[in-house]
Amino acid sequence: MGRTLSVVVEAVEGSRGYHHGDLPAALRAAALQLVAERGAGGLSIAEAARRAGVSSAAPYRHYDDRDALLADLAVRALTALAERLRTASGGPPWRRCAR
Repeated sequence: MGRTLSVVVEAVEGSRGYHHGDLPAALRAAALQLVAERGAGGLSIAEAARRAGVSSAAPYRHYDDRDALLADLAVRALTALAERLRTASGGPPWRRCAR
């Protein structure tokens, strides 16, 4: 797994695994693996559930459909990217312009 993908995985996974009672984090981790392997079109809720070790119905307690799961992945990844860019650039743009 490349460095960029590992940063996204870290941001998306949150706490580790369903064994600790965090099914959404386990589903995000499984979904991210599927997207990395197959692309966004290759994500299925049933396969993410299988990889997370839960029934195919369990994800629907947290996500309406695969698009909702993809949207959650995207928001978390973009939030992590924005934070890394802020850190790397010395803060938000309006602060840099005021110097």
